[in-house]
Amino acid sequence: MAMRIAYAGTPEFAVPALKSIIASVDYDLVCVITQPDRKSGRGRKIIESPIKTSANASNVQVFQPEKINESWSLDFIKSMKLDLLVVAAYGQIFSQSLLDIPKAGCINIHASLLPRWRGAAPIQNAILHGDKQTGVSIMQMCKAMDAGDIWLQKSELIEPTDTAQSLHDRLATIGGSVITTAMSKVFKDKCSPQIQAQNEVTYCSKLHKKDGLVDWNEQNQVIFRKIRAFFPWPGSYTTFANRRLTIVRASLVENSDLNLQPGTIHSIDKYGIYVSTGAGSIRIEELIPEGGKKVTAMDFSNSNQLINHVLGL
Repeated sequence: MAMRIAYAGTPEFAVPALKSIIASVDYDLVCVITQPDRKSGRGRKIIESPIKTSANASNVQVFQPEKINESWSLDFIKSMKLDLLVVAAYGQIFSQSLLDIPKAGCINIHASLLPRWRGAAPIQNAILHGDKQTGVSIMQMCKAMDAGDIWLQKSELIEPTDTAQSLHDRLATIGGSVITTAMSKVFKDKCSPQIQAQNEVTYCSKLHKKDGLVDWNEQNQVIFRKIRAFFPWPGSYTTFANRRLTIVRASLVENSDLNLQPGTIHSIDKYGIYVSTGAGSIRIEELIPEGGKKVTAMDFSNSNQLINHVLGL
């Protein structure tokens, strides 16, 4: 008899694992739980989550509680008589009462090699801190955030040009490739998860829009990591003529001390706009002017006087 499974997730990151579970003949996916439809964009159009779209395409029942820990929600989840609840970027913290409902509890797909980067922004923080690798952890959920025992991990190298988006996409694919293997471990009598090493724990907090402001006094390597880590959100930005410039793509330029104020545009060529930093330079290659569309730095320079301008002032 197939194990009765529910799946809780919301964004694109959670889709590959859902598709793997749907495709498996070993599990009976009885319900998908996701966030309620939300208004989005300038037109405030109601948008359903990527997980809801994927579930509807496979005719899987969808449950969308505003607050999953409310008593009526818990009663509904109890009525499903679940063997396991699989979670990936659902968007709400689970109460102990909820964690206790499935016979085998709840397991979570987390985008880091736990215990490194517990918390809300593990992909961005791996890039921000110059980590050489990250990965996916499938863990048993407990009341403490991301502190549960590990059923399975798979590592992934961080490429020098990776952005949060590119790394997110690969980790989502990895999550989808390993989730059913991890689920089989949960139901095997002789399999036990591994306890996280407490002396190796690091935490990361939720990102905010203000985090994207570029401080040109920092070294170019630090700024470069931030530009990559904050794409596509919250976006790295500076100001030019009192208007915001969002930096979409950039690269490192190692050069001798130019003795320029950090933020000074000192060169322009067909490859981009060169800006001095606290050490070295950054070459801006693509950007979005405030109220405009994405353009190459060269195109932006053709319509603006940039040389010797100091960004951020």
